[in-house]
Amino acid sequence: MNYLPRPGIVLVSICNMPVLVPLRSAYDACRQIKRIPIMWAIMWETLEKYGTLDQFVEIQQIITKKTPDEIRRKYESVCEELFTLGFLVKQEDTES
Repeated sequence: MNYLPRPGIVLVSICNMPVLVPLRSAYDACRQIKRIPIMWAIMWETLEKYGTLDQFVEIQQIITKKTPDEIRRKYESVCEELFTLGFLVKQEDTES
């Protein structure tokens, strides 16, 4: 399962803290702002740029020395939380 940022959600910095903010176009699906940890913000930017967690997992593997499966499990749960709150949308894998 891939997760993508919902159109109309932007990542901004308020007092050097990353915050997800819905624009009017996303307000029906997401009606709150959310302060997120810096690693989540990096994950968000990776999802925006690449559309998948693969690049982020590679970077985290180098930094933390953990296995890709451990990292993917952790951040897929983060993605699921952000999906539940309306900040992300799910995209079915298109591999055949």
